[in-house]
Amino acid sequence: MRRLGLCSFLLFASLTTFAQTKEQSSESVPQWKVVKAISFVNQTQAVPLTALLTPQSDGVYQTEIYISSASESDWSLTLSWTDLANDPMTLIEGLGAGLPNLQTHWIFSPLPGTPITYEISGGTGKYNYTVVIEKLGNLQ
Repeated sequence: MRRLGLCSFLLFASLTTFAQTKEQSSESVPQWKVVKAISFVNQTQAVPLTALLTPQSDGVYQTEIYISSASESDWSLTLSWTDLANDPMTLIEGLGAGLPNLQTHWIFSPLPGTPITYEISGGTGKYNYTVVIEKLGNLQ
């Protein structure tokens, strides 16, 4: 009976310690939050200037962009925003001869209340694209 009691106590103590360690470690790891994600396949038409997201608070964001085409085409994706210094910013990623797909990663801090927009232009044939925006954290 003593062994059962001792084993139960040791099991309870180790589980409690593990739970506390797990809780402490998860607090120290930044928790990024996906705030917008879009993905389309087999598109054949351009996408006009479209608002993707309008951040309501300042922060550091990152975007992942992926665009691909089965044919050699010149589709390009343009991502635009206004930065914290109120300067217009533009990121243009495009496909071209010998480049059937493209993935890019970008970190930025948009001005709250101003939209992040995108558009897709040029090219012929079918294409696919994905845009993901994550908020990494607030500015201090």
